[in-house]
Amino acid sequence: MRKKGQVTIFIILAILIVLIVSLFFFIPKKMDKVQEVDIDKVYSYMYDLVEEKSFMCFQEVGTKGGYYNIPDEIYVDGTSYWYYKGKNIQPFLNIIENETEKCIDEVLRDTVYDVLDIFGNESLKISGEGLKSNVIISEWRTRIEVNYPIVLSNGESSSSLSEFKIDYKINILKLYEIASGVVNHAALPSFDKCNPSANCQGEGINFTFFNKGEDLFIKGQTFAVSSNKTMEEPYELIFAIKRPIGEAFSGDGKRLAVLYQDDGELETFGERSLEVLNNLKLSNIDYYDCDGVSDFITKIDNYDVVVITGNLQFQIVLFAIIDSITGDESEGASKGGSPPNDARLIAGCNSFNSVERKNILKNWINSGGLLWINNVEKYEAGNFAFSYLGCLGYQGGGWSTLSPLDIEGSLLKQVEEDRGIVSDSQISDKNHYLLTCPNDISQDIVGIWKSATMKVGNSDDIIIGSRDDAILWIRNLGEGFIIFDQFILKDNIYEKLNYNDDLFSKGIAEKYFVNVLNYLSKFEKKKKLDLKISLISPVVGSELEFPIFEFTSDLEKNISYDLLFINQSGDSSLLELESEDIMREPFSVNVLTIDLANNPVWSNLSNGIYEWQIKTENHFSNIGSFVKKEYSANQEVIVNETAI
Repeated sequence: MRKKGQVTIFIILAILIVLIVSLFFFIPKKMDKVQEVDIDKVYSYMYDLVEEKSFMCFQEVGTKGGYYNIPDEIYVDGTSYWYYKGKNIQPFLNIIENETEKCIDEVLRDTVYDVLDIFGNESLKISGEGLKSNVIISEWRTRIEVNYPIVLSNGESSSSLSEFKIDYKINILKLYEIASGVVNHAALPSFDKCNPSANCQGEGINFTFFNKGEDLFIKGQTFAVSSNKTMEEPYELIFAIKRPIGEAFSGDGKRLAVLYQDDGELETFGERSLEVLNNLKLSNIDYYDCDGVSDFITKIDNYDVVVITGNLQFQIVLFAIIDSITGDESEGASKGGSPPNDARLIAGCNSFNSVERKNILKNWINSGGLLWINNVEKYEAGNFAFSYLGCLGYQGGGWSTLSPLDIEGSLLKQVEEDRGIVSDSQISDKNHYLLTCPNDISQDIVGIWKSATMKVGNSDDIIIGSRDDAILWIRNLGEGFIIFDQFILKDNIYEKLNYNDDLFSKGIAEKYFVNVLNYLSKFEKKKKLDLKISLISPVVGSELEFPIFEFTSDLEKNISYDLLFINQSGDSSLLELESEDIMREPFSVNVLTIDLANNPVWSNLSNGIYEWQIKTENHFSNIGSFVKKEYSANQEVIVNETAI
């Protein structure tokens, strides 16, 4: 019996051993749980976790313009406005710190259960309520301090962790300072959305800009290096500026004058131009139709920018030229020449046929004014009587003969003949502000209707077209400049041709107008130019019987001057004058006279209209005009012919 009892005991022990071994293999275990929990391992893990999550928040708040939760009223495309319709709403630096802290606190609270799962609920106690971060941005350093309360238990003993401090070598202060400069600049009338700041670089800092309609997005980038150099990551600060073009022409901004003609029976589109401009909500703007041009001329110095649109100078006149000797009718006037001064206006506007007005407008530009002529067509080409500005040296177009019995049909035929289309190969400068800022229309402009061929001079900056066929170009004149284009907005005449490739029909008129006005707005407001040299005579197109030119000069005596003549073709003749070539009035200290009666430069000038100007190395005068003319036996008389 004793032997049987011993066997039974051994059997029971064997069964127990098998059960214990089975339990060892079949009881589930967490393979990733740290079996030997010690404070160094916990601290190392937690430091890396805090560093990773904190910098993730740091980057997120930067790309959102300094916010963790962007207020709805300033949200735009994933970031926030720092300047919005005339107001600087840039967050202060402490707000960026606070918003980053909100993100860190929320993200780290979500990690509590992951930490407990790794190290064990029994070993660790974490107080999620006590979790709090502190962000300190200073020059060349940003510190993140996180209080993450952890109690580690090992048997009867316990240890605690709570403070984690991470430093980054990063100059957010400089990044913020440059960004603030961009925002402050946005409030100025001369703010340039295409090049917002001339000083957007710093040590390890780079700013880039992207325009999207009225919104300008700014991205400043630098790099952050952690104090233990375990991490080097890019840091971006992204925000937006909303500054509609109307802001440049309102309040203390630039003043704008718009000159237009609107007649549904003619090739004019003043109404469409005004519609586009009104959509832009400009407040410092005055409108002048043809009858108001004389009033505009008296107020011209009140304006910084002038726009001529709607084919202001389009005319239909009754005229012809008959040679009194031969009796033959001449086609000179109707095929590209100028109409007689007494040609009768049938329809349209001749507001700038006055030489005096041309001189005033040209001298306004010469002294710093900015002019934009929309759809200049052929009206500035080789035709002083029709030009807004006198001599520019452009060739093309001229007067065309219409049928008195079918004026509308003649107009439609002429429009059809003049019509051209912009091709991709004609765009000389696809990156020019006028085509890219703030709206990129460099591709949309392809296929647009453009008007008659025009040849321009070597001094013109061609953007679309060529010297022999200019479509969009800029000419500098003294302290100012002129933007010319040949783009059409649909009017009643064009509508009858059933084309839909003008600016208005293709839906890019407003974008193009904004681009041009934005380009014009970036220049300083026009200042009263104090000319040291001023012309006395001739100045308004008088006919010269004797080549005597007078001007005043406030410069010192005994300096040399240059006399510049410009003919209707834009060709210039320069006469370098020494002190002996200039006579001083005996009873005036600054009145000077030039007599060219015996000078070959004068005798070599052919008859016609000229402009003249006095220049020195650093100064220039206003621009005057005169006519050199020898009378002939031919007389001009009016007969019944209609032309434009």
